[in-house]
Amino acid sequence: LYLELGRGQAERGDHRGAIRTFEAALKQPENDIADAELLKQIARSHSARGEHDKADEAFERSCLLQPSDADLYY
Repeated sequence: LYLELGRGQAERGDHRGAIRTFEAALKQPENDIADAELLKQIARSHSARGEHDKADEAFERSCLLQPSDADLYY
């Protein structure tokens, strides 16, 4: 639910709202794969806002959780 809500916010250009939604989702009990996807989305929203250091940090955390995700390397 959080993932889809955040994606919708990002698609509408509300990256600040998307980041808040994704970060709220990270606080929920989930598995590492879901957390990796949330972190990837956080990174994309930070990147869209020009916050490249924060984007790099989120991408790196996502890679640690799911190193087999090829999307993280492009």
